[in-house]
Amino acid sequence: MVGRYLKCKALVPESAIVADPQSGDTVLFVRQKQKDGSEKFAERVVHVAHEDGTTAELRDGVSAGEKIAAQGAFELLAPAGGG
Repeated sequence: MVGRYLKCKALVPESAIVADPQSGDTVLFVRQKQKDGSEKFAERVVHVAHEDGTTAELRDGVSAGEKIAAQGAFELLAPAGGG
């Protein structure tokens, strides 16, 4: 059981991750600063090691200190304009 935790890169709320229905990938959204100084959320593929109903342990895809969208991932996944 202890070895499983050694491979965990990040612990995030389950509400931060979503399955992309088109690609089948599990993704979350990371806030990124743009060249013009604005910020946007960028999709990032992640691999979940374990979920407990509240949080998800990620094996990879996000690094410590990165800011993620903790809620609303499915809305960010939808293309702008609904189509």
